[in-house]
Amino acid sequence: MELAKLISLALLLWPTVADVAEVDTCEAEGGCDDTGFAQLRATIARQQHVGTAEREMCDPTTTTQQFCQNGNPCPDCGTQSCDCNTAPSPEPPSPQPPSPQPPSPDGQYCGRTGEICSSDELCIGTYHSWSCEPMQFCGNTFQKCTQDAPVCVGGYKSWGCVGNCANNMACQAPEGDWDGCNTCGDRLAWLLRQGGDSSWDEALAQVAEEFPSECGCLG
Repeated sequence: MELAKLISLALLLWPTVADVAEVDTCEAEGGCDDTGFAQLRATIARQQHVGTAEREMCDPTTTTQQFCQNGNPCPDCGTQSCDCNTAPSPEPPSPQPPSPQPPSPDGQYCGRTGEICSSDELCIGTYHSWSCEPMQFCGNTFQKCTQDAPVCVGGYKSWGCVGNCANNMACQAPEGDWDGCNTCGDRLAWLLRQGGDSSWDEALAQVAEEFPSECGCLG
């Protein structure tokens, strides 16, 4: 009976003795504050270890998409084993459409206009006067002029396409009320309207010969 009482008393006094021993241990090791910090660091290390061991992994390469326990789809980390707590990789930027290219039928501007004629237009003019004109059939030829010879000139049944020099002004000595000036194209057309005395080739050659500087492209 006495032995049982002693054992019960010892159990009751054990927490008090343990607290005293812990205090003595703190003082022996340099203070309870330092010991508390050490215990705190050890606790955090154990929690980190447990968190790493319980990390949820998933496979983003499966045919059927996997979902993590948090409800998010499995993030793509570039491998077959990805951490569910890892933020998904950002989407690559969408490719930008290429800048539109300006229209450039032949890559040349029309005179000094700063304008590029479209594929169904011809650049016609002379000196400081230029413009893009619609491509049309020339007289009764049933043919359309090209940029190499864009000006349609003729009279009656003789028509043809010539170069832009047809718009140049060619002057001779005045006669009466006439100042003696006409364009190369008008001179060519006048010859062709003289009852067929001059063929197309002959009329071209005559105008180019009389005014080589202004109408040389007709020859």
